Parts: sequence; structure tokens; C-alpha cells
Amino acid sequence: MKILIPDDISSKDIEKIKSLLPEIVIHRLSIKIGTSKFKIFIREMIRSRFSPYFIYQMTRKYIMKEEYEYLIDGKLLNEPRGDIDVFLASFILKKAMFDELVKFLPNLKWVHSTRTGVDRLINDWVKEHKPIMTSSKGVHTVRVAEFVIGFICAFIKNIPQNQMNTSRRQWNESRSIEFADCTIGILGTGFIGKKVAELAKTLHMKVIGVSRSGESIPNFDCVFLWDQLGEVLKQSDVLVISLPETRETTGKIGKKELNQMKVSSYVINVGRAKVIKEGALVRALRKKTIAGAALDVFTEEPLPKNHPFYRTPNLILTHHSAWSSPRAWEEIMDLFCHNTTEYIAQSALEGRIDIFKGY
Repeated sequence: MKILIPDDISSKDIEKIKSLLPEIVIHRLSIKIGTSKFKIFIREMIRSRFSPYFIYQMTRKYIMKEEYEYLIDGKLLNEPRGDIDVFLASFILKKAMFDELVKFLPNLKWVHSTRTGVDRLINDWVKEHKPIMTSSKGVHTVRVAEFVIGFICAFIKNIPQNQMNTSRRQWNESRSIEFADCTIGILGTGFIGKKVAELAKTLHMKVIGVSRSGESIPNFDCVFLWDQLGEVLKQSDVLVISLPETRETTGKIGKKELNQMKVSSYVINVGRAKVIKEGALVRALRKKTIAGAALDVFTEEPLPKNHPFYRTPNLILTHHSAWSSPRAWEEIMDLFCHNTTEYIAQSALEGRIDIFKGY
């Protein structure tokens, strides 16, 4: 079995994979970006905090376009390699890279993503050739759910407001509600959504959610169908989004949905960035349609320094770090190693993705 692995994966991890079984052969992938230094300079200029964001939006299609060269074991990839069976899609891989690369790998049978989401890996080639696809979903469940609970505690206990008062040297007592009086609405009842519900119930919160079936789920007081989303928005003191990016979820939360929420409510997104219309969220926070929001994911990462989010009130930004901990990478590699042995044994793989659903 021949596995193609990008060169951002450490030699230690490579040796760990190779030691699983003698029939494993590793090939290293290097990706060279051919963008000129001048173009990189211009890109950084229009992404800087001193440049108007609308200029960046107008020019990003040209400025952000990159050209890539692919090398396998140091040799330029300029013709199909039919001997590669498995591809480990690491964090370094962008959608444009993968779209080009798979055209050179006609016999690819299995793709594993080190990330949880696979929206960057779903394309026409994948839908046509139907390789097995797995991701690291489930690996970060506890970490991300704990991150969400941290945000919830901060919001309903007014910690951001108190911190702001402190920075201004103002003494303003603020009231906060009890956990038992707080309703958490969860969009995305998968691994993370279920864990958030479990932790929220230990704090005596009311938990409601939305699913395709509307069937009851442990730790949820009520589960609504998607056409009842408005009811969840109206009831929620905190709306937690842990949805994948699919055709159905993209732009699901926009101006209309934010206007249905309480003016005292909060939004937390640890799912995929495109579920929320970012412009609508900025306007809602500036107009105080909702009380606040916390985002760990963004349509562009890293976020440009001139992005409106940096000037939006009552918005907490974390840098796609809810998954991160000292043990996270080790667990990601453990999953891939486990799946590799299962793949060779022709057994079921963990983290299996439905290519057409996108999760």
C-alpha cells in the first residue's frame, strides 16, 4: 500500500505510520507556491489594518490567486501517478491544491483529512471516483464542547462586559442570569452538539436543538425539525452552531434569522464559518439586534487585519483554536494509524464521510 503524505507531517509521525505494517510505502509530497514576491507584498498591503476592507474584497480574486508545483519524493509531478492508494490530507492543504492534485492521482482509493471538516476536499473528481473518505471528526469533541461551555459561562455571567468596564476604569455592577434560567439552542446534533448538550445539562440549562428527523436525543429537552428553526431562534439565550459546511447549511443564519433572536441572546460558532453570513452578523452586533457573539471559525483564515470583525462590538474572536491542545495532534495521528491498519484488514474505518452529504 502506497501512502502520499505532505511534508508538513513530521519524520517521527512518518516512522510511526511505516512501522504499522511492512507493506506500507510512504511517498512525500512537497508543494511549492509560485507567487511572486511583489504579489505577496501587495497582498499583505491590502490585508493590513490601514487598508480599507472593501479594496481587499474587490481585488482578492486576483491578489489571492496562487500557482502551485507538486513534487513527490523531490521529483516534479507532471504526469499521473497511478500507484498512489492513499492520501493523507494535512492542515497545509488548501482546496485549490487538492482540486489540482487529485487529477494526478487517478487510482486514489482512500483520502483521510487531519481536519474535522472536509468541505475543502469535496469536488467533482471525488464525487465521480468515489474514494473512501474519512476525517478526524470525533477526535476533538470534548475539547470543542468545553470551549463552547467556556463561552456560554462568559456570556451569561457578563464577563466580557465586566472586563471592558475594567479596561475603562469604570465601576458598573451588572446582573447575570442563572444557568438554570438559560436556554441553549444547538444547530448540529453530531458529536460536538451532543457533548455540549451533555455538559450544559450538568449546569441545569435547558437544551433544545434542530435535526433532520426531529427525533429525541439524550440531554436535549426538545428537538425541532429544520422548518421549525424560527422557534429555536426565539427561545435560545445562546445559539450554538456546530454544523458542517454543505449546500444546505451555507448561509443558514443571516439577517432574517438573527432578527428572530432575543436582543439579549448570543451566538457561538465552532462549526463551519459559512453557516453564518458574516456581514449580517456584523450589522446585527452593531445595531444590537443580539447581545454578542463568539466565533472560532472564519470564511478566510487567517483573518485579514482590516476585517470588520476587529471593529465590531461585543464580538469575541478566537483563532480556530477550539480543537487545539497538547494532545490533539497525537490523537489525530493515532486515528489515522488505526484506520490504516483497518483499511489493510478491509474493516470499517472511523470518521467515515458521506461524500454527497459532506459530513
